[in-house]
Amino acid sequence: MVLLHVMLAGLPERRSCFCVAHLNHGIREASLSEYAGVRQHCDREGVCFYGETIDVPGLLKTAYPGRSLEDAARIERRNFLTRAASSWGSKVIVTAHHRDDLLETFLMRLLRGSGLSGYDCLKAVDPPFHRPLLTFWKADLLRYARAHRLLYYEDHTNLDNRFLRNRIRNELVPFLSSRFGPRIPDVLIRDQELLSSASQLIDELLEPYIHSAVYTKDRVTFSWEDLKEYSDAFLSELFVRACKRWRGHPYGIEAGKLTRAIERSRLAGHFVLPFRQDLWFFREYDLCGFTSQKPERVCALERAGSGSDEGVWENPDRPFEFRTQDGRKVTFTAERGIRPVRIDSLKTDRWTALFDEDKVQFPLTLRAPISGDRFRPLGMREEKRLARFCSDQKIPIRDRQELLLLINRKSDIIWCIGIRIADTVKITLDTRHILRVRCQLEPEKGIEGRERSIPQFFD
Repeated sequence: MVLLHVMLAGLPERRSCFCVAHLNHGIREASLSEYAGVRQHCDREGVCFYGETIDVPGLLKTAYPGRSLEDAARIERRNFLTRAASSWGSKVIVTAHHRDDLLETFLMRLLRGSGLSGYDCLKAVDPPFHRPLLTFWKADLLRYARAHRLLYYEDHTNLDNRFLRNRIRNELVPFLSSRFGPRIPDVLIRDQELLSSASQLIDELLEPYIHSAVYTKDRVTFSWEDLKEYSDAFLSELFVRACKRWRGHPYGIEAGKLTRAIERSRLAGHFVLPFRQDLWFFREYDLCGFTSQKPERVCALERAGSGSDEGVWENPDRPFEFRTQDGRKVTFTAERGIRPVRIDSLKTDRWTALFDEDKVQFPLTLRAPISGDRFRPLGMREEKRLARFCSDQKIPIRDRQELLLLINRKSDIIWCIGIRIADTVKITLDTRHILRVRCQLEPEKGIEGRERSIPQFFD
């Protein structure tokens, strides 16, 4: 109410230009009456009201497993404000955060070891968010509310010391003030401002490195070879900032775990270190970074309507369609009887394979890799375990679990799709007819970000 009163007083002729957004989190019974009170006040003042009610405790079990109620409420509140601004057509979101909120957030991150970037929090201007009351303590706002006879709702859950923020507010800050003087909150805020300035300077210095990362929906990836010569402190700040850009927030990046991740990266070629239920740090040969997908995820295949983990392509004259459990549609087509010509005149790419037709025996089977798979890769004289071949090719473990294999009638692997065919089915000078097989993945996935040169199918 204080923020609304200040804005109405400062912009008396512009009240039609802003909208009050209020979210009922569904946590407290009193929140219903508060919701109604805010709406009625807006009606009296002639101000637009945008409100929603969300069952945050219910979402905690389904949408936020392993997260705290505080985290879930914060995420839902931020999403709500974004929706409200979009609905109103506004590019600015003004919140009522005050100096106590800043102090509590700073101390929370200090206790959790968030690192330097974590102390750059609750900025007065952080588009689209603006926090005009950040220079005032809560006591100042209470005095303002009493002086102007404004409603001021006190959240009784603020007294629940099961939550870290409440323990900081109700126990730690009063203790520090009583033992070290009433000015200690101002001293801590000054420290936060200095650390925030240092963090912003580092942001500018690290920007080229942050920009060089590869960002996808479920991961942010760096080249370890490009980073390994830098100090642990440099890497720590870089990873936190890149993760923040990828996820939109730095939550879950504990400084201690990040230090261990960097130390292990210098010692191990590949490993996975969990940070929380939806965040893992990984090192895979020359790559490293964060992922939100559990690395052990395996792309099992599922024949539409059959529940099988493999599919059989019986007739090369007809397209063969298959669907993976994650919804990928895989289509194979074959062109038979191609006369041997100059091999470079035949159109090919990583999803097209050229075989000696007489050496490929239908029906063919499509399946995911299984333990113990072996094949003789093109250009090699002996068989090799598929796992060893992938290791030699430096294919990340996560991507190996996305591989698809084409198997001939004798149960031999003839194509590690998108990577290499088997030497046993290659085109030679004795080849009479060429079989061209095309694989299409919709949407096209496979080996993420790894564009390999097309192997030579003729020697």
